[in-house]
Amino acid sequence: MSYAIYYFAMSQESDLYQRLCRDKATYILMARTFQRDFEWLDDMEPEELEEEIGILIEDYPDVFSTQEQALPIIEQFEMYMQNCPLESAYLASYYLREIEHNLTQLLDTLQRNEHKLLSNLLCPDGSRNSPQQFNPHLLSPTVTGNFSNFSLLSSQIIQAGATLLRDIPPERIFDVPEPWQDSNQGMCWDDEAATFFGYWRDLYLEAAERQDVMLIGVS
Repeated sequence: MSYAIYYFAMSQESDLYQRLCRDKATYILMARTFQRDFEWLDDMEPEELEEEIGILIEDYPDVFSTQEQALPIIEQFEMYMQNCPLESAYLASYYLREIEHNLTQLLDTLQRNEHKLLSNLLCPDGSRNSPQQFNPHLLSPTVTGNFSNFSLLSSQIIQAGATLLRDIPPERIFDVPEPWQDSNQGMCWDDEAATFFGYWRDLYLEAAERQDVMLIGVS
């Protein structure tokens, strides 16, 4: 089964992070829309949108009581996200597997025991009761079976990850024609896994510089 993992770097002092912690509607809508670039209203056919809103009403009646009440909340959320500076990256599962394989081989060759850190950086455990699960509103599996598997990596883990990744540019684990810094971010590379690894690595390095945390969702 194919899936994708989305990575969002943010400061714990940012307005978005604070909203996610205090406002249940923002958290729910981010969990339900991140794989659509936080857009439902312009991205869905009317029938699909009506179905999705119906699921929200069924799952979270304390937040979304009717379609008429839910629509303005969704509109405000989408407008907020459109104006929210948010650095992100994503990895499709087929790229993720190749990247993890290449990185693991390098760690084995170097005899570095950082496999758990690597696993956390790529796909942390966001299941219930995991210490890395990000569930500030203590939401449970819903009537329709929807449940966010957001994970949150601390700034300390981001710093450790950046230390690991700083010396592993794409050309070290992929067969590419030139170094990442000379490649215009891999725009002309045939190896898409190498390009996506470059973007993902850059996100962690930049997040470490800003002392950010990393919110991670699986779709």
